[in-house]
Amino acid sequence: MPDINKAILDPFSPLSVPEALMVAVCGLVVVFMMLAILALVIIIISKIVNSVALRIIWKKDCMCMQENRIRQKALKSSTQKIK
Repeated sequence: MPDINKAILDPFSPLSVPEALMVAVCGLVVVFMMLAILALVIIIISKIVNSVALRIIWKKDCMCMQENRIRQKALKSSTQKIK
């Protein structure tokens, strides 16, 4: 059984209209605050993942560019030997 001395609202009496509206508004505020926090968490995590993915792609591009330079040097040296 709930303790009447510790309760904010009396658990055994019906709520009046203003009390019921206040409980409903508080519930909506809590729900929308949780949704806002969830949206912020999703945005922050997506930015972190995006930056990590860009770094990985950038490293792969750098490696590909280095490989292409090595291949171009090899082609130039081989074509110079042929001439």
